[in-house]
Amino acid sequence: MLLKLSLLAVIMGAATLDVGPAFICDSIPPGPELLALHQKLGAERKSLKRDELSGSINVDVYIHVVANNETATGGWLNVDGTLEQMEVLNAGFAPSNIAFSVQGVDRTVNSSWTGGAESFAMKQTLHKGDYRALNLYFLPNVFFAGQCFFPNMNSILAPNSVDLIRDGCIIKSNTVPDLPGPFGMGKTAIHEVGHWFGLLHTFQGGCDETAGDYIGDTPAQESPTNATLGDGCPLGRDSCLGLPGLDPIHNYMDYSSDQCYTEFTPEQMTRMKQLWKLVRFGTIQANPASKASATSSSQLATPSA
Repeated sequence: MLLKLSLLAVIMGAATLDVGPAFICDSIPPGPELLALHQKLGAERKSLKRDELSGSINVDVYIHVVANNETATGGWLNVDGTLEQMEVLNAGFAPSNIAFSVQGVDRTVNSSWTGGAESFAMKQTLHKGDYRALNLYFLPNVFFAGQCFFPNMNSILAPNSVDLIRDGCIIKSNTVPDLPGPFGMGKTAIHEVGHWFGLLHTFQGGCDETAGDYIGDTPAQESPTNATLGDGCPLGRDSCLGLPGLDPIHNYMDYSSDQCYTEFTPEQMTRMKQLWKLVRFGTIQANPASKASATSSSQLATPSA
C-alpha cells in the first residue's frame, strides 16, 4: 500500500507539469560518419551470422533528477518513480539481450537547469562514468519529451572532453511510468536510449528505401506517427504506398503512443550491438571512416560483453 500511495503522489503531482502539444524528440541529428557506418552495416547485413551477435551487453546507468523544488509538481521523482522507469527500460531492451544496472541516483534542486537551457553546465556538474555509461537526466520543464546524443565516432574521449560531458539523454519528468496521457508508461526513455545506441528514427528519409534508417526490416515510413494530434496507434497506416509493409507503428523508434510501442526489430537489435562494439566499446578510434571501411564483416559481428 505504501508503494501505491507514493506512486500516486508522483502521478498526481507530475501530471500537472507542462506537457508539449506533441511527442518531440529533440535528439541532435546524426553526423555523416555515423550515417556512413549505418549504410555500410546495412549493406553487409546478409553476411552476418545471427549466433555471432548473441552476446549480452550490460550498461552502467547514472540517474540525475533535476527539479524546481522537492515536490512532485516541481519535478522531484522519488525512488519508486526511478525504479519503475528502470524496470520499463530493461523490459524494452530485454529481447535485445541488453540490460541496464543503476550505479547511482542523485537529486538536485536547481530551477536554472529544469528547462534545459543550461544543459551543458548541468552535465558538467552531474555527468558520471565513461563513454560506455548511460547518464539519464530527468527534467520537468523541457519543451521536448526527450533528447539524446548519438554515439560519437571517436569514442576514446578525454575525461573532460565536450563530447563525453554532453553524452546521455534528457527525459521529460512526466514521461515516467504510471502517469496519464499517451506518454505516461516510461517508454520515451526506450526511444531515446535507442538513439544513444545509434538507432535512427523509422521515418528517417521518408519513403526512400535505399537510405531511410538503413535497417532492412523496418518498412519505409513517410512521416512519424503523431500520438497527440491524431491516433497514437493507427493500425494499418501505410504512408509509403507501393512499398512493402505497413508503417512500423509499434516500433520504439517511431513517435507512437506508449501504449502502441512494443518492439525493436531483429535488425535493430543487431545494429545496436554492432554500434556498441564498434563505437561505444572503442573499436573505432581515430579516422573512423577509414577504420570502418577496413573492418571485415566477421569483426563487425563480434558481440560485446
